[in-house]
Amino acid sequence: MMILTTGLYGFYWFYRNWANYKNATGDDVSPLVRSIFAVFFIYPLLNRIDQSLMQSKIQYGWSPKLLGMSLWLITAISMGSGLLTPLPTGELKHDALLDLRLVIEVILQLVASLWVMCRIQRAINVLECDPLGESNSRSTRAGNGWMMLGVTLWMFIFMAFAMSLSIAYR
Repeated sequence: MMILTTGLYGFYWFYRNWANYKNATGDDVSPLVRSIFAVFFIYPLLNRIDQSLMQSKIQYGWSPKLLGMSLWLITAISMGSGLLTPLPTGELKHDALLDLRLVIEVILQLVASLWVMCRIQRAINVLECDPLGESNSRSTRAGNGWMMLGVTLWMFIFMAFAMSLSIAYR
């Protein structure tokens, strides 16, 4: 879902996890705020998952700190890359290599985030006594709609890249 939705699923994933936490504990947390500013709330979420695993006496080998720091690093690299990328002016407007670099960076950041979030989801699945994640393995209409939106966005991204290539090599 992360890749097919161009990363939009990540916001929903954080929202659902915080909403589930709020429902389970009754704590006064805002799932919406915590999903919008996920980078600030990733470690508190991971810490709560780890505490729940320990309270349930479930042995699970993972490192919440390392996974949280990994997401922070991915976010920092993503933001840094955006700040360091030259603005497309003059000859750079049709720089296909710059466009290719941006597309590759987006894909790598999505894949890295996906790997980290899968590790976190495995811990959640173990905590919920569903190590294979079977309870959430079916597609829904909403999920299909988000995937269609994401695939459409990917098509626009690749069409823009192809147009950039055709302009650059005229």
